[in-house]
Amino acid sequence: MLTTFASDLVETYLLSVSERALGFHQIKEIQVRLDSEFRFQVDVAVNHMRARQKILGDLYPFEVGEVAIKKRPKCEISPYVSLLTLSPDGIFRKRFDVRKIEKASVEFERLVEVAIRGLSGAGTESIRFGWPSEVHRPAEFPEAISWLGDLMGVGLGRGFRPPRRKDGGVDIIAWRRFKDGKSAFPIFLVQCTIQSDLLKKANDIDIRNWAYWLDFARDPQPILAVPQEISGQDETWNELGLKSLVLDRPRILELLREASTAGHSYANDNSQFLSIARDYIETR
Repeated sequence: MLTTFASDLVETYLLSVSERALGFHQIKEIQVRLDSEFRFQVDVAVNHMRARQKILGDLYPFEVGEVAIKKRPKCEISPYVSLLTLSPDGIFRKRFDVRKIEKASVEFERLVEVAIRGLSGAGTESIRFGWPSEVHRPAEFPEAISWLGDLMGVGLGRGFRPPRRKDGGVDIIAWRRFKDGKSAFPIFLVQCTIQSDLLKKANDIDIRNWAYWLDFARDPQPILAVPQEISGQDETWNELGLKSLVLDRPRILELLREASTAGHSYANDNSQFLSIARDYIETR
């Protein structure tokens, strides 16, 4: 089993219990309960949790000590926990029906919409372009592209904008205009996914099509955003990196910290998801 996923399991177990802290001997109970379904070593998982704590600092909702792990206050509303609950293949997702998955996808997009504003510093703007939309974008794709161009301050391209499309494979668009008002400023086209097949989703954004639809003056940067952590040693990471800039859980959280310095923040009550994990583990 991947070390990253094993750490997710231990974190899920910690969130499912009422105690604010558990000793390592108590945490090893999850290895006994879930051994038939997930084969992993708690010691390896805990060591990776220490690495996560070092990278994320106070954004990590757990404090890993020498003999115990403690949950930070109000960890239930932590963006980290939001991403953990949305990650594919985890305990939370095993209990999601189609309706919950659709709702979770939109919530992930909202989180990334905030985080992406930390990518290019103060002045970065972002909008959730995915459909259905709560930002009053036109329902028809050709009109939506025209509306987006006006919002960003870029002209329309000469390409045909197919009415059958919904969002052109892009869930979030971010840009950073400069005060000089010139064109060729940074633009980011973001595809968000909470599904497992990442290589397929990385192909959803076709930069050539977008260059036909809007006159960007320079190619935008495609981005794939995912709620799980992908190991840098994983072959998938290298394949995805050839197609897009990848924002996984640690990178999204780092960007949320940057965005917060410009006054943008995200929080979501994950209590309902924690009860799902609690019920699942108690039946094992």
